[in-house]
Amino acid sequence: MQMKKFVPLMLMLAASLGAFAEGRALKVSFKDGSSATYVLSEKPKISFSGDDMVIASSSASTSYARSEIAAISFEGTSTSIEDVEEADNITYRFINNIFEAEGAEISVYDMSGSMVAGGKDAVSLQSLRSGVYVVRAGNQSIKIRKN
Repeated sequence: MQMKKFVPLMLMLAASLGAFAEGRALKVSFKDGSSATYVLSEKPKISFSGDDMVIASSSASTSYARSEIAAISFEGTSTSIEDVEEADNITYRFINNIFEAEGAEISVYDMSGSMVAGGKDAVSLQSLRSGVYVVRAGNQSIKIRKN
């Protein structure tokens, strides 16, 4: 079971290496607290042999026991990918058929995707029939159930 989860993760990781190459590195952290770093511009290749993970780059090829790996991450500054903007921190409430999200534009959609209500700060769902709705407040979406 653990191998089934690990292999797809490593395949996705290997496929994404080229996109982050310049100025970035692949860091393998081990359970004993040590780590190994591979410069992505060297295009390290990740493969598996039995229970080992093998990382081969233009300068070295090293094998690590999968059971000793604690984490795999990227380090360094992104050069060709823009920074991801943080999501708005919106607090919302749905009480007495009124959806509130102070300071946010609110849109309510039925399950067919049609917008059925909207407003700013608060929207009454009183006139809507019982069912499931998708509510978008700012850049966050949630599913609610109206009784």
